[in-house]
Amino acid sequence: LNQIIDDMRSQLAQAKQEVAVAIADERKLRRQVQDERDQTIDWERRAKLALREGREDLARQALLRSQEHGEHAATLEEQWRGHASETEKLKDTLRQL
Repeated sequence: LNQIIDDMRSQLAQAKQEVAVAIADERKLRRQVQDERDQTIDWERRAKLALREGREDLARQALLRSQEHGEHAATLEEQWRGHASETEKLKDTLRQL
């Protein structure tokens, strides 16, 4: 009986560790999404500035960079949403233990 209790405690500790790692990963992904969104906005700003300066070539390059960051943000956001859902499931499972 003591061995069963020890095993259960060990499993609980492992589950808590897995949830903590999942939460940290989720937060990291969320920060990455925000960073990419910020970069998108920054490159859009640079494109507008280049147009005001009459530098259409630089504006095009800036818009391409903005688009790249926007697409990357969308990809990361999709990953983040999936990860957030899995993290919630892990939290629920841990609560049930």
